Amino acid sequence: MTALFFILSCVHDIQPEYREGFFKSQLQVYVSILISREDLGEAENASEQVKEKIIMAKIMQEAEARGAKILASHISLNVRKEAVSPKSDFIFNEAIAEALKTGKIKSLSCSENYLCKALIVFEASPVFNALQRVNAVNKHGE
Repeated sequence: MTALFFILSCVHDIQPEYREGFFKSQLQVYVSILISREDLGEAENASEQVKEKIIMAKIMQEAEARGAKILASHISLNVRKEAVSPKSDFIFNEAIAEALKTGKIKSLSCSENYLCKALIVFEASPVFNALQRVNAVNKHGE
């Protein structure tokens, strides 16, 4: 019982702006990443603008990978078993790709040693719409 209380108190302490999940039609993803010297490459001695572009690209790459996993899990949990097919897989992959193109960094902070924390928001409605279409078509036998 004490362990459960400890876990719940830790969850409660999470700042609202750092929570992951679905909020209305959006997916919010939290990424914490250490940008290494190898990631910066020759840009380590370059201007702050060049470093910023590299950091932003790395953060978006991580956020898109995480977002894809969350969206795929959401689909897996919500698609009707009878609706699973190569055609529905194609529809869902297209919807995930469309959603991932909408990623926008909501907040970002980096320390001196390039430990970066970011909150990225994706528009999840393409996935929600695809789920609704696929489940409805299969439900009605069309």
